[in-house]
Amino acid sequence: MTRIQVQKYGGTSVGDLPRLERVAARIQASLESCDKVVVVVSAMGRFTDELIGMAKSIHSCPPKRELDMLVTTGERISSSLLGISLHKLGISAISLTGSQCGILTDETHGNARIRQIQGDRLKSCLESYQVVIVAGFQGVSPMTKDITSLGRGGSDLTAVALAIALQAKLCEINTDVDGVFTGDPKKVVEPKLISKLTWKEMTELSWAGAGVLHHRAAFLAEKHKLPIVIRSSQSKSDKQTLIEGNKLVEDPYVTAITSKKHQVFLEIAEAEPFPSKESISIADIARDYLWSYDESPLIFQTGYRGSCLYLVMVCSEEHAGGLLKELKRLKPQTEVKVKQESASVSIIGGGFKQNPGLVRSAYACLQKPHYFSEVKDSSITFVLAPDDLEDSLKACHELCLGR
Repeated sequence: MTRIQVQKYGGTSVGDLPRLERVAARIQASLESCDKVVVVVSAMGRFTDELIGMAKSIHSCPPKRELDMLVTTGERISSSLLGISLHKLGISAISLTGSQCGILTDETHGNARIRQIQGDRLKSCLESYQVVIVAGFQGVSPMTKDITSLGRGGSDLTAVALAIALQAKLCEINTDVDGVFTGDPKKVVEPKLISKLTWKEMTELSWAGAGVLHHRAAFLAEKHKLPIVIRSSQSKSDKQTLIEGNKLVEDPYVTAITSKKHQVFLEIAEAEPFPSKESISIADIARDYLWSYDESPLIFQTGYRGSCLYLVMVCSEEHAGGLLKELKRLKPQTEVKVKQESASVSIIGGGFKQNPGLVRSAYACLQKPHYFSEVKDSSITFVLAPDDLEDSLKACHELCLGR
């Protein structure tokens, strides 16, 4: 039986020509154990950020369609250079764009959703070439015929979607670390590599700030029961994290600690007293706007002050300005107060509502008072001052994971 392997390499892994050639050598080695290889690549290093910077130096708010035309070039550069590197090694290869692969999306620019993968050309190329290299992060809208981007981190989504479409046994995500750790190695002391995670745990970690895998990729993998392996693209070690299945034990557990910086929390008051059921609320506006950018807002308090709906929430600095404009557009009389910059620490695991002792200990280990908190069965999140983030992150990691 023909075995298809889908590999994804992130921007750091293909960050320069020497690294890109090491990736080519790694692909060459993988051909010894499988018949067909599909490789998804991100843009080299920080190239996407550089392109966005150039666009914003011209126009503070570039048209999203033109921005998609611009930023999707980075992945096409990586894929063609990798194809050239493979040809140098005597390996037949072809690079394809998302649209050439038949990745069909909705019409949303900047954060498109995949609707279908036709994949006829991709499958045909696999019959003729040993390696097919796909430019990640992009597709095409069949309605407008325009190139669309899948949002930041969208190459993960490309790889998982292609693995599902090709009925691969798993999807391999190659990055600059050995896998998923109990904490960020740059922020906590001696974090441990997690050998196995569930899809739900990975999704929670991604939403809470872990940058190893896009949350939409984790969700899609769970939906189609596709195992994912995360490993280093540069190391020859066999260390890795396998993401699949669900934990069956009933006991509460802590998997990892993660964090987010550059957050703000807002106080928003609706001017309209007791809005009708037909009227969209400020909470719905906030959720819809932030979800459109793949951000899950932390909403800590909703209720009425007098007869007006009142909302306290946290979102990223990146999207706060756009959200305020959207609120003013849809609810011109809305009162908004930006209170202060903030950061968040999240403890990810399961069964927390069955373990009040762990929850109390987590609160107690914080070095200074926090602004807000949220307890779910699979996560505990604290919002605090940016200057308190490092100490609180280390304290939570030491308490919950014993190191």
